[in-house]
Amino acid sequence: MGFRLRKSIRILPGVKVNLSLSQRGLHSSLGLGGRGANINLSPRGTRTTVGVPGTGLSYVKDRRAGQVKRPEPAQEVLPPPPPTPEENDASGWGWAAGAVFLFAVVVIIAFLAR
Repeated sequence: MGFRLRKSIRILPGVKVNLSLSQRGLHSSLGLGGRGANINLSPRGTRTTVGVPGTGLSYVKDRRAGQVKRPEPAQEVLPPPPPTPEENDASGWGWAAGAVFLFAVVVIIAFLAR
């Protein structure tokens, strides 16, 4: 273990600059957010923290600088299977199409009768 000196400077509500000095050198970061949720941006990466204030329960996600997500291996994409005869049968929608057509004819006749 070594010595460490740390200082936070509040710039605006919800925005602060963190400075730390340790045996490894001077480090700085920018913190955005407040109690319960914040994002810390630094040259070493980004840390997102979400928690329940006063309970000690929190979730932290780190994203290190220079870290690149590897693409997932390509999976074979298969075409969809051909429709079954039941799916091709449009008789289920036939009554709806007929009703819309009949309604359109009635509207046109009523418009022309004016």
